[in-house]
Amino acid sequence: MRCVGEVWYKDIVCRNQAKIVLGLMYLVDLLLFFLDTYMWYIICNCIFSIGRSFYLGISILTPWRNIFTRLPKRIYSKILATTEMEIKYKPKVLISQIWNAIVISMYREHFPSEIEGKRTLRAPTFFVSQDDNNFETEFFPRNSEAERRISFFAQSLATPMPEPLPVDNMPTFTVFTPHYSEKILLSLREIIREDDQFSRVTLLEYLKQLHPVEWDCFVKDTKILAEETAAYENGDDSEKLSEDGLKSKIDDLPFYCIGFKSAAPEYTLRTRIWASLRSQTLYRTVSGFMNYARAIKLLYRVENPELVQYFGGDSKD
Repeated sequence: MRCVGEVWYKDIVCRNQAKIVLGLMYLVDLLLFFLDTYMWYIICNCIFSIGRSFYLGISILTPWRNIFTRLPKRIYSKILATTEMEIKYKPKVLISQIWNAIVISMYREHFPSEIEGKRTLRAPTFFVSQDDNNFETEFFPRNSEAERRISFFAQSLATPMPEPLPVDNMPTFTVFTPHYSEKILLSLREIIREDDQFSRVTLLEYLKQLHPVEWDCFVKDTKILAEETAAYENGDDSEKLSEDGLKSKIDDLPFYCIGFKSAAPEYTLRTRIWASLRSQTLYRTVSGFMNYARAIKLLYRVENPELVQYFGGDSKD
């Protein structure tokens, strides 16, 4: 094979032709690989998002101690406009009202189980627990709605937020929820009947299997309400009924089956609300928006205790 060469590079190109061609092929391959900008955009975006989440404290890998042990201080600094208060109260007094309202709202929706406790002004062990396993096993059932709400609330307060404004200075807003012909609150027939002829499971049975702890809390609360109603209606005969066995008179089977024994509207409505809150997205949306007014009233009561006391504790004034 003749390799004469040329003026500038002599016979270098000719003798290394195979290596040069192979190198050019690799170079073109790498060039096409690195020109895939979308892949590198995804990689850079993931790296940036991970770093940003750690910086904001919203990563699932963030230790619980950094999120929950600082939650009382963040409630005081990021929710309450304490700088505008004329009378300075201890942070524990103000924080306890916010925290108690959150816990009571979850009890009303039957998320956590009933826990015996005393009314004492002290920080719950929930805030000072340093063990991740304690949070999962002691306070809430694992992967429950109560755990999700508290975790989301704590992680939200860990993010940068603007300075809180007093309730009097907050801008007003209105919320519209378009629903067209979709039902907001499910009817009792839709809850306890079978969906079709091929199904043997009702919506209520499905929800009971999906949320067993919450259903048990709901049944216990309904039984207590039924016992109190029966004792009130019987008046002086309540002791006699208790001796005869009031609990045996109120059979537990209907409660655990459909959530009520009496067909009174106040009992059937409770079951409808319980099922709609866990299956109907529109009802969850409307219920969440309705909590805005309660939250604003709560903030006003906490930030203006002297006005509330002046008007006799009526927050509407």
